[in-house]
Amino acid sequence: MKESPVAEVGEEESGETSGSPEKLAGANQEEETVPSHLLWFPACPEIVEEPEITIPAAAAAADRDESNDVYVAVGTKESSLDVLRWALREAVVPGSCVYLVHVYSPVTFIPTPLGMMSRDLMAPEIVEDFINEEQIKRSTLMQKYLKLCHGSQVQVDTVIVESDMVANAIVDVIDFCIVRKLVMGTTKWQARKGAGGKAGYVQRHAPPYCKVKIICDGKEAHF
Repeated sequence: MKESPVAEVGEEESGETSGSPEKLAGANQEEETVPSHLLWFPACPEIVEEPEITIPAAAAAADRDESNDVYVAVGTKESSLDVLRWALREAVVPGSCVYLVHVYSPVTFIPTPLGMMSRDLMAPEIVEDFINEEQIKRSTLMQKYLKLCHGSQVQVDTVIVESDMVANAIVDVIDFCIVRKLVMGTTKWQARKGAGGKAGYVQRHAPPYCKVKIICDGKEAHF
């Protein structure tokens, strides 16, 4: 699967899925194989990155109307806070859960005084230390978003995805989780181009049952 040349989650084709969303949602209640690049982590003070794959507890609740759940793509820039604020204000309804979707790239290069070097050329302990530092940065970043959701008194969970193809990874999340509401951000520059960046790509490739809202500068954008 190749990603089109668009760029920045939160600042911002997968294959067709057979069967209706309702049938797929029912299948998700059973144990199933998760795409290898999808990693699920519960919302907690420490985001521990383990290879164990589980569906977030919020999604497993049988007495909730999951069609009202809102997935929000968040990135590393402050504008993601504006995207999340918009979602909490405009998209969330009582009883729904917010899922924070964050995609990060695999570690292939490590910064050194001599420039970026392939991890394959570095000592294992240096690679491990760098990966641990990146995990701490991600944990700190997610806490900002979690705190905002907790302040709004909404149920929240996280979806952390490792992929170097951000837009494709989010489309995969939509397919696997039967996401019906997704909020993403785009930059003013991408909005002026009329393509919407990665958010526009996801909107164009999302299945019909998923409504994708694109936010630019705190307001909904249309492409």
